[in-house]
Amino acid sequence: MNLNFPFGASPALLTALLFTALSLDAHADGLPEPYREPPASCCFTWSGFYYGVNAGAARNDSRDISFTGTDSGTGGFGSEIADGTTPGRAKLDWGTSFTGGAQAGYNWQFSKLVVGLETDLQWLNGYAELLAVSTNPLRPQITTSAYREMNMLATVRARMGVSLWERSLLYATAGLGVGDANLSISSSCPACNPPRDVTSQSAGTPTGLVWGAGYEAALGQRVSIKRRNPIL
Repeated sequence: MNLNFPFGASPALLTALLFTALSLDAHADGLPEPYREPPASCCFTWSGFYYGVNAGAARNDSRDISFTGTDSGTGGFGSEIADGTTPGRAKLDWGTSFTGGAQAGYNWQFSKLVVGLETDLQWLNGYAELLAVSTNPLRPQITTSAYREMNMLATVRARMGVSLWERSLLYATAGLGVGDANLSISSSCPACNPPRDVTSQSAGTPTGLVWGAGYEAALGQRVSIKRRNPIL
């Protein structure tokens, strides 16, 4: 720093001015710094643990159901299947149902590549029905019905995606799914001799592969929304 003194100034005055300037500088340096917010994180990342809830629609495709009978006599169940009075194979048409549940997972991000694991548990009210009435004039009227329902589906899947922009993610997912399935089949023939009204029920936990694709957008560092289309 260069100091320019006025011509003819006395040494005492110069000393006083210099002392005053030095005192002001020292006082200014000793002032407390004003409070400032800590700097925000510069970049968004998909890495880390997450959890959430979901809702949507579940649409099931058609599945065939088979009927078998070992008694092949003239009045046996096997003979009814043989002549078509009772269908040997019929299609169950599943409709669209509501589904909702929760999911949790963990992501790792490497540059624009994002990989992760996710699991979810879904409730749904999927069901399908079958009602077949015989038209064979040589036999009494026989009504065959079937009802199948599915109330739960759980999956464990791997995810892999690309962060197209900082807060958007396009991904594919695949893994294993397991659900519950209940099946009820009945055959009714009031005019048969003897009259028939039987029902058979079974329950199981079918498993299979699941896969799909989705898009996820972050609304903030802690909140995101996504759309996923899984296939079982």
